Amino acid sequence: MTRLTSLCTALLLGTGTAHATLLTYEGFDYTPAENIDGQDGGSGWRSPSNPSWSVTSGSGTITSGGLSYSDAGYTGGAPSETGHALTSSGASSRIQRIPDVDSSGVWDNAGLRNASGNLIGGTGVTGTFYGSLLVSSSDWSSSRLIYEFQSTSGGTRPRLDINGSFRLTDTNGGPISNTPAISPTGSNTYLVVFQFDLDGTDTTTASVSNNSNITFWVNPDAGTIPPAGGIQMFTTSRKLIEFNQVDVRNIGAGDVTVDEIRFGTEWSDVAPVPEPGTLALVSIMGMTLFLFRRLRK
Repeated sequence: MTRLTSLCTALLLGTGTAHATLLTYEGFDYTPAENIDGQDGGSGWRSPSNPSWSVTSGSGTITSGGLSYSDAGYTGGAPSETGHALTSSGASSRIQRIPDVDSSGVWDNAGLRNASGNLIGGTGVTGTFYGSLLVSSSDWSSSRLIYEFQSTSGGTRPRLDINGSFRLTDTNGGPISNTPAISPTGSNTYLVVFQFDLDGTDTTTASVSNNSNITFWVNPDAGTIPPAGGIQMFTTSRKLIEFNQVDVRNIGAGDVTVDEIRFGTEWSDVAPVPEPGTLALVSIMGMTLFLFRRLRK
């Protein structure tokens, strides 16, 4: 009986906390009020060359407390902050960092790196991975965040552009997705989750099938994983997905705060897991224990 109970408990805890592969993570666990320039914490970032955040224009400051997203439909209401957050105030700031895209790094080991271009994705790279971040502003009417998947060697360079509403654009700001119904308001914290599907085909010809795309969700509903209703980015006329740098840009007059930047191989690495799955396991565990007691009598 004790062994069965321990096994069921282990299964329950494992389901609630297991992660497949958390590739790259930044929780901004630095000293509040410090400049982000030169900070090199987190995990899954490039090292030893160019290991830290770089401020190429404007400024970014560590904000005490961090951001936290909560939804009663999710186990734990996470992702919750583990340190602090990054706040950029004023227009024309650009803050960059390079994930671990080198040989034998986490992205290479996951089979998601193009060795010839030192890129995540690119020609010949297939697979699916996920990303997420938390974002907030004290005044969205005067703030504009661009969260860009930047490539130093060309490519599509898709980006999240929060400018009155959440949308995905190309590197020139041209819309390449539908616009979600949700628009940021007040000082609410929003969870944005991305799903990257790579088919490794480099084409701008509409007659050639290209199934590479990005789907994203804003405050995704608890339910199936991934949830229904995501906004798809690419069509058959778009080039493949490739990037090797993450850019956080504020081009509005107000402040923008970001936190919990994550990339992983499964949804559970970057976003909360719906409560119903855990409840189902609890039910199974209870039924198993009940049947075991019945058999013992």
